[in-house]
Amino acid sequence: MRRFHFLLLCFFLFFIVSCQKDDNPSASKITTGVFVANQGKFPDGNGSVTWLNENTVKETDLFAKNNGGKLLGNTVQSVFFNNGHYFIAVNNAKNIIITDETFSEVKSHSLTSLPRYFVAWGKKTIASGWGVNGAKGEIIVFNENNDIEKIIQLDGAPERMLVVGESLLVCLSNGFSVDKGLAKIDLQTFTLSMIQSLSEGPNSMVRDLSNNVYILCEGYFDWLTSTSYPAALYKWQENTAAIKVLDLPQGCTDLCISASKSTCYFHDFNAVYQWKIGNNNAEKISFTIQPSSIYGLAIDEPNNILYFTDPKDFASQGNVIAADLNKGTITTFNTGVAPGQIFVRN
Repeated sequence: MRRFHFLLLCFFLFFIVSCQKDDNPSASKITTGVFVANQGKFPDGNGSVTWLNENTVKETDLFAKNNGGKLLGNTVQSVFFNNGHYFIAVNNAKNIIITDETFSEVKSHSLTSLPRYFVAWGKKTIASGWGVNGAKGEIIVFNENNDIEKIIQLDGAPERMLVVGESLLVCLSNGFSVDKGLAKIDLQTFTLSMIQSLSEGPNSMVRDLSNNVYILCEGYFDWLTSTSYPAALYKWQENTAAIKVLDLPQGCTDLCISASKSTCYFHDFNAVYQWKIGNNNAEKISFTIQPSSIYGLAIDEPNNILYFTDPKDFASQGNVIAADLNKGTITTFNTGVAPGQIFVRN
């Protein structure tokens, strides 16, 4: 009888443990999915990361779920993956948080700048950061152990970056910056050179199969000179000047490119656009679901799915919208507050 009770107890404990594992999938490595950086309500510090996988919202606040309810802070700008770790830029908190693949925090770095975006350089990771006063920014290089190896000072507000060979191309945006244009950093010597001044203020870029780099500039209105700069798309190749290929509405951002490298996508606050490389015009894409506004955009290249975020009122739960360009279907998912940047990991 005692043996029977013992076996029954073992079975009961096994059942409980099994159920706990099933109810806590966050203990497993998160190797694929769509990650949405929710900025949170300013200045409440309730920024978060929403995780979608297999066309389902797995966690609305993935970091809190896997870190005992801890909040990321104010304001979650972007999320990225490289070298076996996730990187989260918490902009106003001047902090970069690094997690393992279960999204459990393993390290954090306090900065003097406001972190923006990331790019991979082999097993090293590079971040851009705006200066607090807007006049000075920096590029932060993390080594293979995810510690800061080098900080490169800039006279502009760096946004997205692109590694081309042993060079880092940097968009110096409008921000509050002095320099606006395309810069290049030699990743062997970490020396900086300005390639070309672009008054419209670049924010993102992609590269096609012919090694052309396309640079999207959002445009702005200069109140000091009463001059309006529309958005523009430029094409650049090494050792040549950047050439304007399109004039666009102000506010265009988040340039991305299809898997075939033949079509570019971007958005302003009201619409998503597509541009087939070589055409004279970009076209608005019509969707059956019309968001109240658009705040972020990314493409799942292998599956040809566009994801874009709707922050609604920036104070309550927003949405991320998935538009399958192959099937012609569109699906809406709930996120945290003020969803912005999107990162896709296949």
